[in-house]
Amino acid sequence: MNKKILALCLVFIMSLLITGCQLALEEESENNDGDRLIGVLITREYLDLTDYEKLINDNLDLFNFENNLSGYNNAEKLSNGKDIYLDIDTSKYQNRLYARIDLEKKDIIFEGVEGAAFLSAKFPTPEIEDNYISIHSGIVSDGKISVNVGDEEDILSLEGTIYAVPDFSEQSIFSFYLNPVYQSSDGRIYAKTGSGSSLGGNQSGTNYTHTLEESQTITENGKSKKMTTSVKISLAFELSTEKVALVEMDGKNSVLARKEYTPDNMPESIKPMSNAEYIIVEEYKLKHNPDGEFEVFRSLYDKTSDTIETFYCRDDGFCVKKQTKIEWKR
Repeated sequence: MNKKILALCLVFIMSLLITGCQLALEEESENNDGDRLIGVLITREYLDLTDYEKLINDNLDLFNFENNLSGYNNAEKLSNGKDIYLDIDTSKYQNRLYARIDLEKKDIIFEGVEGAAFLSAKFPTPEIEDNYISIHSGIVSDGKISVNVGDEEDILSLEGTIYAVPDFSEQSIFSFYLNPVYQSSDGRIYAKTGSGSSLGGNQSGTNYTHTLEESQTITENGKSKKMTTSVKISLAFELSTEKVALVEMDGKNSVLARKEYTPDNMPESIKPMSNAEYIIVEEYKLKHNPDGEFEVFRSLYDKTSDTIETFYCRDDGFCVKKQTKIEWKR
């Protein structure tokens, strides 16, 4: 095998290692002018949309080993498992991952990707010109989506928090990626490769915020209008809840009833006893120690409260808030 063929084989192997799987992609130019940022697709893994075949074919000269000594050095580094850096603008080789839109169910699905969408897309109807469909992913807590439509500017704002379970091992890293999602003038929706954020998994309580902002001016019927979008996502660590206790109390601070639940089986609603005046919610969370001891967090809900919020930590490392409706007997 000559060195040129060896180089191509090595590059091909690299592409297999990086991509890992095949997605349903459509090739587009990297320019998204006229397409509006409408939210993000949140993934734990890097969303690799690179067209490696085109990248390799356009840059074969970098691996011309007969005439390029640096190419030989690159091959030697590859064979030794060392990092190499090639001077290639990869942005022009980025494809788009198009979503499947189900208007009947009001859902937007990025097939073939393990991720969660947090976005608001515009779908005009004969009755409502500025009609929006919002997808509020379950992993985003405290989510707020607002759309302000004006004569001179439309403002879309999305804000929420992602909670994750801290891993107290010193080498642990929690990573997630915010991949921007756009909508084109013809209504199609697509995601592009975004940037990632990583924090040490032993940083309990740490809060990190990442913001995406884009603004553009469009012209329709000779009139210009500004389109502004802001997406703000925060990451915070939350200790894993192992059980939840609901304690009903009367007006004399005596216990009327106590029920325990696993975090994933919290009821959708509860009906306190007729003489209950308030409820104490106890969340038993794992502490950072080798004995696996619990730390109890208590919160109080009286008759001015309609909903109890507790945390459920999933197997993928994300913690989500569960809502339990309180049906007080008035």
